[in-house]
Amino acid sequence: MKKQIIILGIIALIAGGCKVNLTKKKNIIDAKGIALCRCINVMNQRTDSISTINKDMSFSYFIEYSNLSVDKFLLIEDFVDHNIDAFIGVPKEIGHNMIIYTCWKLYESDELDLFVKKIVSKRYDID
Repeated sequence: MKKQIIILGIIALIAGGCKVNLTKKKNIIDAKGIALCRCINVMNQRTDSISTINKDMSFSYFIEYSNLSVDKFLLIEDFVDHNIDAFIGVPKEIGHNMIIYTCWKLYESDELDLFVKKIVSKRYDID
């Protein structure tokens, strides 16, 4: 009987750990999605304010379905605002833009990955 209780305890621990890891992974995905939305919004405002992408409601999805706090949303927006210039692509043709390329570079960057992991794991102090 003791072995069964120990085995059940181990299974419960593993199951609990899996749920925590899935939640953390979803939060990381959400945080990167928020950063992507913010990047596209900022780049769109800078280059082409009449684009139909201004009507995109993806950011609202993250507000409604994410478990991230408002403070973390604001930290992500601030991170994008302060770091976007390091990722801007310059088009070869005048009159064109590289919004998607720029935002893809930011989305895939080590800097964003590190930042997102810090705030999701709650090792980031909000001052």
